[in-house]
Amino acid sequence: MKNYCLRLLWGLLIGCLPLLASAQGEYSNWYFGRRADLHFAPAGGAPRPLLGSAMTATSGCATLSDAAGNLLLYSNGEQVWNRQHQLMPGGQSLGGNTLVAQGCAVVRVQGTATPTAYLFTQRYTSALSAFVTGTPIAAEIQLNGAGGLGQVTQTGLPVVADTILQRLGERQFAPYQALVRHANGRECWLLTRLHQQGIFLATLLDGSGQWPCRRTVVSRVLPTRISSSTTFPGALVASPDGRTLLYNDVATSFLMSFDPATGQVSTPLQLVYPTPTIPSSINPYALSGIFSSDGTRLYVNRIYQPSGNYGSAVQVIQYDLSAGNSAATATTGIEIYSVASSGNNGLPWYGQRGPDGIIYFSVTESASLDAILSPNARGRACRYSPGYQSLGGRTSLQSLPVQPNDVNLGALLAPEGAFGCAGQRLTLRAGAGAGGTATDSLRWLLGDGRRAITTLVATDSLSISYPAPGTYTLRLDRRRQGVVVASATASVRISATPQVRLTLAPDTVGCTPLSLRLSVGPQPAGSVFSWQDGSRGATLVATTPGTYWVDVQNPAGCTVRATVQVRERPCAAPTVTIPNIITPNGDDQNQAFVLRGLVPADWSLRLYNRWGSEIYKQASYDNSWAAQGQPDGVYYYLLTNATTSQKLKGWVEVRR
Repeated sequence: MKNYCLRLLWGLLIGCLPLLASAQGEYSNWYFGRRADLHFAPAGGAPRPLLGSAMTATSGCATLSDAAGNLLLYSNGEQVWNRQHQLMPGGQSLGGNTLVAQGCAVVRVQGTATPTAYLFTQRYTSALSAFVTGTPIAAEIQLNGAGGLGQVTQTGLPVVADTILQRLGERQFAPYQALVRHANGRECWLLTRLHQQGIFLATLLDGSGQWPCRRTVVSRVLPTRISSSTTFPGALVASPDGRTLLYNDVATSFLMSFDPATGQVSTPLQLVYPTPTIPSSINPYALSGIFSSDGTRLYVNRIYQPSGNYGSAVQVIQYDLSAGNSAATATTGIEIYSVASSGNNGLPWYGQRGPDGIIYFSVTESASLDAILSPNARGRACRYSPGYQSLGGRTSLQSLPVQPNDVNLGALLAPEGAFGCAGQRLTLRAGAGAGGTATDSLRWLLGDGRRAITTLVATDSLSISYPAPGTYTLRLDRRRQGVVVASATASVRISATPQVRLTLAPDTVGCTPLSLRLSVGPQPAGSVFSWQDGSRGATLVATTPGTYWVDVQNPAGCTVRATVQVRERPCAAPTVTIPNIITPNGDDQNQAFVLRGLVPADWSLRLYNRWGSEIYKQASYDNSWAAQGQPDGVYYYLLTNATTSQKLKGWVEVRR
């Protein structure tokens, strides 16, 4: 036991080091679902299916690669495979269960004589439901065993001391776990929750001497027995900075504070769900949750039964964590996507951040993943995209691999994947790795020739604007007592804002009845228009006085608003003259039936003789009737305006 403790202590101290750019490759391969897999190239670009997986993982799964992105192992909590897609020796029965929602997580030992990884899963012990689990356990994997392909050397290693479970009076855990970085940037917490109690356990390998060589912090946060005896899959996930937790259980979602220095969980805040656009009936459950890379947005998936339907529907909700205070945050939920199914197939379940900054969602029994392309953006600007990522013919099921909270953040972050608009404010945010005990200030070099800007570590964001479009290379320096201890760079693309001028001048005056056409003028193809009344056309007819405005978004996503004030005044009625005699005798005077004071083309004309027979008609009159082929005499006319349905009747005499 002593040797195991020493190896495990060293393993987690090294394996949970901050993931710099070179170490992001450890989570660049995803193995999940029914033999599905994706590879994210370290150099960037779209992920691609590898089509080599031998694993079926209904739910929980984990993958580990080396720093260069070369696959080492993958697991569904029951078994573990090596990079050649063969079961590892000793890895045929880990004691876990693939139905556990987040029941698999892995960390790696680096720089030791015997490279080691530890796989955390949960022992399935309940016969009540597939979603009730037992206690968390660990398996030790020697990565250079079996000729360098890996070998499982120990299984069933307890994670939480038995004395703690005896004191708490419960041994079963909820079906999820999370890896959260310690405040010192080196160690990791493994967060779990007891199944029928509102007690959270944060387990840390810290060398304190507690068996088995780690410290477990107990936080009684929520009321006891908050779960039923059959817990539906929920979620426990941490924000990129590790200070906020999302906990989903049955029909409830909580945000909680987490202290990554002490392991203490506190101050639960219950989130308010927005009304779904697909009417709901019964059985709402909170499924998964995932934070955006800059920590300002939270996405929660909620499954329920639609009204009058025996199938299921999923509602994807975004919460704004920059709302200013807890009470405001709880009510910021916006539905960004919803979908219904006759069963559970085709529904987005669990989300995960990818190395490319995109949030991906597993979709049950689907050959593709859904995605949120701009997860840092507010509302539907986050761009939820169903069926975005093909799996090359393989099938997604319920989950994607569990990762530590600070993976795939980048050293320097900007909204919508480093995107902004010329002349508009842009907020740059430092990644979770920008702080730490080795940093007291951040120095931002904006890449546009302007002076650098210094902020305190506590102020990890910077609001700036770029006056001109272009691509700028930013640099962020971490400093300690004026000395740069680390640097990172990122690019931000600034697009031109739309040039919009409403064609009517400000303070436009129209006469009664008011009918003024407003136009955005020429705009690039693909531009989106939004007027104050909700209409989406390029023009709008103003029929009442007041302030009119339109938001124009160009294809690059930049938006500008144009405004015009419309006023109304009485207008003098035009003098309308309809002749009652014409003399078509060739003297060029009064030759035709000419309408004056109105637009002839707006009217249709019908003419009748004294016996009521129609002798002439024209749908859009052109002032040309001169009694051609008709004798002198009295004729009767009917003028009709097709737009207003107004009718004018009378007679006209023809005298040559």
